[in-house]
Amino acid sequence: MSKKQRGFTLITVLILTSMASIVVLNSLRENLVQERLTGNFQKKINSRLLAEKGVFEEAKLLKQALNDNKALDVDGLIAAAGNATGSGLIGDDAIYNATLSKNAAGEIEIASQGRRYGGDAVSNLVARYKMIPGAPKSPFEQAIVGCEGVLVNGSGRIDSYDSADGPYKEENAGTDARIGTIHYNSDVSLSGGSPIWGDVIVTGSVTLSGSSPVMGDIHANGSVTINGGTGTGVPAGYPTDTRVAGDILSVQSIDFTGGRVLGVLRAIKDITIRNNDDAIVENKDANGLDIMYGGQGQFPSDLGAHQYQNSKPYSDDIFKKVPDIKPVPSVDPTNPDPNHDYTDPRTNCDPILVVRNNENLAGNDTLNDLNIIEFSAFNLTESQGTFTKWPSWKKPIGRSITPVSRTVFEQPNQQVYVLNSLTVSGGKLTIQSGDVTLYIKNDFKYNNHPSNGFEIASGATLTIYIEGRVIIDDEITTHEPISSAGRAVFSIFSSYETPDMESLVCHAVPSNGNKVGVELLSNASMYAAIYAPRAHIQVNSDSGNDFNGSLRGKTVSTCGNGGIHYDKRLKNISAGGGGATMPKLQFLGWSYKAPKTVVEETEEEATP
Repeated sequence: MSKKQRGFTLITVLILTSMASIVVLNSLRENLVQERLTGNFQKKINSRLLAEKGVFEEAKLLKQALNDNKALDVDGLIAAAGNATGSGLIGDDAIYNATLSKNAAGEIEIASQGRRYGGDAVSNLVARYKMIPGAPKSPFEQAIVGCEGVLVNGSGRIDSYDSADGPYKEENAGTDARIGTIHYNSDVSLSGGSPIWGDVIVTGSVTLSGSSPVMGDIHANGSVTINGGTGTGVPAGYPTDTRVAGDILSVQSIDFTGGRVLGVLRAIKDITIRNNDDAIVENKDANGLDIMYGGQGQFPSDLGAHQYQNSKPYSDDIFKKVPDIKPVPSVDPTNPDPNHDYTDPRTNCDPILVVRNNENLAGNDTLNDLNIIEFSAFNLTESQGTFTKWPSWKKPIGRSITPVSRTVFEQPNQQVYVLNSLTVSGGKLTIQSGDVTLYIKNDFKYNNHPSNGFEIASGATLTIYIEGRVIIDDEITTHEPISSAGRAVFSIFSSYETPDMESLVCHAVPSNGNKVGVELLSNASMYAAIYAPRAHIQVNSDSGNDFNGSLRGKTVSTCGNGGIHYDKRLKNISAGGGGATMPKLQFLGWSYKAPKTVVEETEEEATP
């Protein structure tokens, strides 16, 4: 081979070696790029997973705060939950931070940021949740509900307690005894001397013409009239002349003669203050202006020193501002709304449809009268009712009875005693054990003077579904107010319909003409949850014969001097086949957002 040929071969080898080196270098470069891309992707995945962990941890805090306090609104829930901050398991540089806020739609937003490698990888995730409040399915969430009106004309105290803490004690009474109406334009009249330790929430107007103080807010869709005089029987720590311990809010007008209001006055229309002596608006919480009104203001010609705020008399135009007052929810039964939730006890008189339920309970069985008279005793369990003693010289006016299977509020195969009427007068009725249910086609009357003739034994409960009237004039002995299964120890569900009558008066009782559907007379002392959405309820209990529990009727009048003590545990009892539903969080979706880039200013740009 010539020398020229050997040189050509060398050049060829060099060229091929160079080309191979270029290919190898390019391959190495490509592998390096791929490795970096993979590393960056892994970092990004890490930061996203950290952002998601922040959302999950924040959601846990929200759910825990809601479980701890089911009454929280969105703002309260955000404040109670706080922020979630922590690190992941993959390293100390894996960090998440989650914060809460409320957007313009009222939703809860969780903004979570995940960071890895000292901020080399950052991901922002926003998750949206909707808070669905719990629905109060118990119809006994208030002390007194008169769907079409309430009259308080007695002198006994209306207050609250929690039976979970033990029996009612006057010295431990609370101020959660709310009184309200439901149907459109239904009024409350407070003409007696009963201290009302709670709110008065009314779809119509409120009139305070007696000496009853209201130890809460008054909120009315109609006008609010407060006549002269000061309240009596206020809780310890309150001024003795307190008339209203909270705010007075009226969608219409306020006419204020005298007394002390510890909150503020707000009226969308007119305000009239008639007295320059003791018509005091304390505004103890410094809630802006003492009074606000959108219409006309009428004031004494010579205002008292206490009727000025920041050197401005209440007659000054600074107080003439239309306040923001939401109307009390109401329903017009004569004009049904197809979009209305008719299962909500706050806006419906008969949310559990007791009329339909009771009509289906009689069935085709023969209905018997059960009369428990002198020298007789009758025991009831879930499965059998029997006379335990009966003198041979007396002719029995009743017989042993057994329950039949019925569907109660869509719950089939319930054991129900079916009666035409029930009278307890002179004898004794004992609910011995179990959850006993009675259906009574006509009336239930209990009058057993002078001995106590009605007892519900420890661990037992009695539920009465009735289409007739209820007249109770003696003590009913109970032991535990609410059973472990969540049933009131004694409850009445009446579908009796009171004829047209003047509702906001005290009728003579026992009433004539079958007017009053549920009568609790002077000797009636009991614990009960009473539900009578079509009937007038009248309480005439005397002092010492107090009523504990809750009252719900078409109209309600309190006319005696016995107290009414609302048990707050009734808010959560199962009634009519349903109980209170829990508030919950509904997940709406999430989205990743690019991290905000902060452009650092150079020293030259930062110099002015």
